Order: sequence, then structure tokens, then C-alpha cells
Amino acid sequence: MITDAQGVILQINRALAESTGYTVVEAIGQKPSLFQSGQHDQEFYRAMWNTIKLKGSWQGEIYNRRKNGEIFPVLLTISAVSDDEGVVTHYVGIHNDISERKN
Repeated sequence: MITDAQGVILQINRALAESTGYTVVEAIGQKPSLFQSGQHDQEFYRAMWNTIKLKGSWQGEIYNRRKNGEIFPVLLTISAVSDDEGVVTHYVGIHNDISERKN
């Protein structure tokens, strides 16, 4: 997934669409909270984004929600992309469904 600096989804690939059940058209223009499971509190997300701002990336296990409501575990990596002046222009997220590994 690629978002702009404000977190609006600009692009998702076919693998993410298949994994979540959301089409590319449904996801573009939304925020990644579209996939939130409700399993993590605001402090979790605050700490995650603080790490991204300080280090430029974050990786960890998180629970997402498919379009059909099913909650599933993923290994998520989010990286900030900056321009030549160091201003964040985009975020790139890579998610790997780890349901089988967890089972």
C-alpha cells in the first residue's frame, strides 16, 4: 500500500486486495484505518507512529480486518518516503498475512 503524507491511500496491489477483500477502487482515497480490527488501542498506534517519525520505519505484528469482518494477524512494515529536503511525501506499507504461521 502507498499513502500520501496525510495517510490517504493512493495505491494498493492485487495481493493486498485479495488478502483483505477490498478492491483497489474501494481502497483508494480511504485511510488505512479501513483495515483496523479494533484490537489495538490509541496508545498502540501513537507509539507506532512515534517510531515511524523518529526512525523512518516500524515493523510489528498487528491484527487487521477483512471486508467480510474476519480479523487476521499480519506482519506489517511501514516506511516513510522523504524528498530531497527530508520532508515525508509518502508512506509505504507491506503486510504479510501470518494466519497460518500463528495457527
